[in-house]
Amino acid sequence: MRFGKFWFLLVTAMLITSCVSVGKDEISSNQITDCEYCPAMVNISAGTYVRGDATGEGRDNERPAIPTRISEPFAISKFPVTVKQFRAFVDASGYKTKAERNPEEGCWGVKDDLTIGWLPNQSWQTNTLGQDENHPVVCVTWDDANKYTEWLSATTGFTYRLPSEAEWEYAARAGKTGKYYFDRDFSHVCEYINHADYQMIKAWDADTGVSECDDGFLTTSPVGHYPANDFGLYDVYGNVWEWVADCYQPQLIDSGQQPVKGPACEEYTLRGASWASQPVGVTTSYRISGKPDIRVVDYGFRVLREL
Repeated sequence: MRFGKFWFLLVTAMLITSCVSVGKDEISSNQITDCEYCPAMVNISAGTYVRGDATGEGRDNERPAIPTRISEPFAISKFPVTVKQFRAFVDASGYKTKAERNPEEGCWGVKDDLTIGWLPNQSWQTNTLGQDENHPVVCVTWDDANKYTEWLSATTGFTYRLPSEAEWEYAARAGKTGKYYFDRDFSHVCEYINHADYQMIKAWDADTGVSECDDGFLTTSPVGHYPANDFGLYDVYGNVWEWVADCYQPQLIDSGQQPVKGPACEEYTLRGASWASQPVGVTTSYRISGKPDIRVVDYGFRVLREL
């Protein structure tokens, strides 16, 4: 199987198993770090923006475009949670991720023959991506990510959680109203986002549909390698998909700043695209879903701290 089909098959498998306007509120660049091993958090002030696709070029699940008020300021992690930070949690708590509790399945990803499926005995610390401690943690489920936030809350005395989709997009857009978080045209994407690019053409004989420029990495990259957005956040697009708190809906729902909840939520939302995402997926409003116990070699998360 040619790897250009990987991105489509990976998203499909997970489904089976605009315009932004910041208000007059001042955007703060102050940072918080609550402990030695805690993520660095960036303060985000209240404001207004339009969530979803306002360009008319997005998919149905990126609509309708919703004017949204972020009334409560918050802090959000400067980077996706890293292998080192997740290791501190595991070492302190003894927690085992879903992939480790089910080693016969492990983590979902790319096999040696470039087919897509379960990778037995692979997890956040045993995958074959060649990660070091400063790479974003992967192969973590929505449930795993929430356990990490619960531990941070108990350890620090502050409330940590996954961001709502509205909070995530507000922070990721950082006041930008275009299709991408950077102001330059798409020909410069490899300067800003780790995604499906020339590295895949070279290593995996990828089909067309990936970028022909070279972002420098085949799989995950160390966090902070690419430029930050205007709020000082890194890797909000590309590198790893990020779990958010919302129960996935096939169209956007006006829930204000709060996450969308459901009495029996079967899937949760992921945002931001990954190293395996084709160019179509790295826009400011693109979104996918995954079951709460699914773990994939390009799924990670970042955390929010209530102020």
